[in-house]
Amino acid sequence: MNKEKITDECMTEMFARVGLTYPCDSLTKRDDWFMQKVWTLEEEDDFRRWMVKKLKRHKMPKPELETAMFLLMWGWRVDYKEVA
Repeated sequence: MNKEKITDECMTEMFARVGLTYPCDSLTKRDDWFMQKVWTLEEEDDFRRWMVKKLKRHKMPKPELETAMFLLMWGWRVDYKEVA
């Protein structure tokens, strides 16, 4: 499986976790589309674990780094008010 296909699957999962369907052109046509939704730190961590496992299954190099970069670039905002 190529990296573009895996990225699309990860985007699909990330969007589904906030109740959206990917692709979502009405949202992603905005430059700041990733700032429009919020998830908790626990939700982000759960997605992070899911994505690392997915990348490992597909034998992607450095899955933890790839996931961190994915979330840095495109992850939803984290609601830190929920963090005690």
